[in-house]
Amino acid sequence: MPACSRNTTANRIVDDTNEYLENYVRIVRLIGKSFPNTGIEILLHNLADPSHSLIVLENNVTGRHLRDGTTNLLIDLKKRQLANERQTQLRAQHRGRKFKCTTIPIVRKEFGVVGAICINIDANYLTDEVMQSKERIEAWFKEFLPNR
Repeated sequence: MPACSRNTTANRIVDDTNEYLENYVRIVRLIGKSFPNTGIEILLHNLADPSHSLIVLENNVTGRHLRDGTTNLLIDLKKRQLANERQTQLRAQHRGRKFKCTTIPIVRKEFGVVGAICINIDANYLTDEVMQSKERIEAWFKEFLPNR
């Protein structure tokens, strides 16, 4: 197959994956907007371009940036897909901070894992900031559960 034909096929797959993930983009943004100022980060990876996979980032607590690449996410998701595991929950450290992380792979029958929704909860923020006083706990709950 000529290089230009391979490139065209790859571009079609990337475009198709981008279109497929559009609804997930909306979902991640809406979920993220439900948890402002709570230490809960929601993000979406498009694995068609692993070196620039981060396409949605709400409530940044990890210091990541849009268009950042995956770390070991793709390899981990592939391993979990082979093991028939639907989601990953783990404790992680990033830049000296502790996080509870949930990763939910987005799988397409034709292509395998094409994306991932990640939820990262900053444990340091909760213990070092929120849990310091009754007032801070109340303020956090007001952000978490507005209009209550």
